[in-house]
Amino acid sequence: GRPRTVVATDGPGGGGSVPLKVLLDAGAGPALPPAFTDADAVACVQRVAHATAGVRELRLSHRNLLANAAQTAIAHRLDADSVVVNHMQAYHPSLLAAAVHAGAEQVLVADPDPCAGMTVSRSLDATHYYGFPARLARLTDDARFAGHGVLPPGGRLRAVFSDGTALEPGIARRLRDTLRVPVLQGYGVGGLAALSHAQVPGSLPGRGAAGAPLPGTECRVVDAVSGLPAPVWSDGEVEIRGPQVPSGHPDGWLATGDRGYLDLDGELHLVTRKAPAYA
Repeated sequence: GRPRTVVATDGPGGGGSVPLKVLLDAGAGPALPPAFTDADAVACVQRVAHATAGVRELRLSHRNLLANAAQTAIAHRLDADSVVVNHMQAYHPSLLAAAVHAGAEQVLVADPDPCAGMTVSRSLDATHYYGFPARLARLTDDARFAGHGVLPPGGRLRAVFSDGTALEPGIARRLRDTLRVPVLQGYGVGGLAALSHAQVPGSLPGRGAAGAPLPGTECRVVDAVSGLPAPVWSDGEVEIRGPQVPSGHPDGWLATGDRGYLDLDGELHLVTRKAPAYA
């Protein structure tokens, strides 16, 4: 149905919207309706660009979103003691929901200064840091970071997670060597707003490296000519299947439009990807 009220949470809002402060100042309102329990109902609609199929609409259910929150929390080892600093240019739903699912403290940093997120991480003794590759690249070139870093050794920081596009291996190594923590990447379909792969601590930086499938997720690479799964080390279109993928795809497999290959350990390496990407 159509929305009845638009609430602006971060400002006065535009015409026809209601600032959140106005609702809070008004006090208790009418009783809320009974809890919504249909997990397979549509929660949101994402538009995904495909290399050959054009723009598609993916209808994500509450179950899809909740499943990916749990998957991401497990893959990133989030728990109630975690302190997450999110310094992304756009806040990906899977990362936001994962911290909520784990009961972690989560801080969103809006300041575009490349050192802003790390400064907050240091002040809060954060355990997890999410950064956008372009900002991480600017961070390594910043005089405040180069040579000594903005985080003292021995803190609680467990890893830096790069999300949004691929991070250059050289930049990942510089971050790792300066901060003395793993710098990890993942992969997911941008419009799907869901993570499907993640590197684990100990993974080495590599061009296109995306890690292993999340718990409950399958990945295959399909040959463009035969339409059959490609052999190990052979590139083709990346397809994923799992609880984060909406229904309506043949046998549950979502064709991503991205090209990559699998290694002997089943880890994904991307060769080319369409835009927007989430990795």
